Amino acid sequence: MLLTHPWPMSYFCPMASRSAAVSVRSVRPGDVGRLQAIQLAAGDAFRHVGMSTVADSPPLPAESLSGYRKAGRAWVAVDDHDEPVGFIVADVIDGAAHIEQVSVHPAHARQRIGAMLLDHVAGWALRQGMPALTLVTFRGVPRSRPAWPRSGPAAPAPGGTVTHASACAGT
Repeated sequence: MLLTHPWPMSYFCPMASRSAAVSVRSVRPGDVGRLQAIQLAAGDAFRHVGMSTVADSPPLPAESLSGYRKAGRAWVAVDDHDEPVGFIVADVIDGAAHIEQVSVHPAHARQRIGAMLLDHVAGWALRQGMPALTLVTFRGVPRSRPAWPRSGPAAPAPGGTVTHASACAGT
């Protein structure tokens, strides 16, 4: 079941506080292995909320990450030494942007880097003329709550996931 709620794309904008030390750029070929390591490290936090199966899941395959990079749908948050600290990849589904994966290394958590990455993709989707941006997140994971709309999460789909949609047009 896919439940969506329309709200302005600008929802993500106020959340992102751009640090002088962290910036977003496109993923480069040499970043792929680091992105897998970031996803594994970030995934370990699921173990602390009783979701060991998710924590034990393998990262996106290098071939998939390379495919997102080649398609221009992969971005990385980097520190002031150009070292990746987080990443986001997006699909296009039915003409809308969909966040497939967003991960921030735990050593850089709680710095709004995930919000910065979401904001970056929101801007990309708007520039592409996409009518919506969606993401699916787990309902019981507190660190995912900043990605929820201000009105609260949508109703959960089977499996405890929550799907959100934001309108891109008319913001």
